[in-house]
Amino acid sequence: MRNDGEWQFEEAQANLGEVVLRAEQEGAQHILNGGRRVAVLLSPAEHERLSRPAGNLVDFMRNSPFGDAAAEGVEFAAPPADPRRNVDY
Repeated sequence: MRNDGEWQFEEAQANLGEVVLRAEQEGAQHILNGGRRVAVLLSPAEHERLSRPAGNLVDFMRNSPFGDAAAEGVEFAAPPADPRRNVDY
């Protein structure tokens, strides 16, 4: 059995139970065909972690390098209450 997380396609097919077990216990298992990675088997927990949204826009802005800009005297103006403008015809 392999233990480096890479499996030839035929080997993975013949040992699917072992590949799944190692994905759960050791992390991602890469499946190769002709020496080229063609698939990755992940545990449900790892898939959920990778699929989860990173956060919302407010959290992103607070954690950005500009998150404390207001404390440094930079003010962000709110958009005008009525963005429409009068046009003379």
